Amino acid sequence: MIIELSKIVKEYKNEKTGIVNEVLKGISLVINKGEKMSIVGPSGSGKSTLLNIIGTMDKASLGSMKFNGREIENYNENQLAEIRNNQIGFIFQSHHLLPQLNVIENVLLPTIPSKKKEDKQHTINRAKQLLTKVNLLDNIYQYPSQLSGGECQRVAVVRALINDPYLILADEPTGSLDEENAEDIGNILSEICDEKNTALIVVTHSQELASRIGNIHKLIKGRIIPA
Repeated sequence: MIIELSKIVKEYKNEKTGIVNEVLKGISLVINKGEKMSIVGPSGSGKSTLLNIIGTMDKASLGSMKFNGREIENYNENQLAEIRNNQIGFIFQSHHLLPQLNVIENVLLPTIPSKKKEDKQHTINRAKQLLTKVNLLDNIYQYPSQLSGGECQRVAVVRALINDPYLILADEPTGSLDEENAEDIGNILSEICDEKNTALIVVTHSQELASRIGNIHKLIKGRIIPA
């Protein structure tokens, strides 16, 4: 088991009016190793909020969460940052590549703070293997401005995988892409996660992408239900 959420509630209070908005309403969810899940729902239903809590970038107001079997509610920021950097890979609608770095430098960025005593060349070789899988090995010294949107998003996928995470979280990963590139990213994500036995959670408005990932859950008014 990678993720276990138990009765997660997320509230936001308007300090001026005192009104409390309950975005997530008692969500319980289990994600196992290698499992793939897609979460769909209308805008404002809490999809990104849920993903941020799973990714330890935000904390629930109520409820508990386990990551790899460990309760993490009382983890300090350094402990949470280590989980985010070494055990979770993130992919967003915008690729968030650094424009001053070339492709391979962007891919290797998450390995910089790692305390793993790995040979640097071994890490570079792993990056090249992943870039080969997404047909970008010939582009490793190009900069984001020299790539298409689909190519940038493929770099973002590789960057998310470079530390061999247990879990990939993808928030609208194809939202800014055309149909052909969206299909490519969906296939790449699914295939690589299957190959690495990496758990995958995709938040998307695209029913086509959700169907490709499978195990569809709907998030409606803060509650999650199987589709």
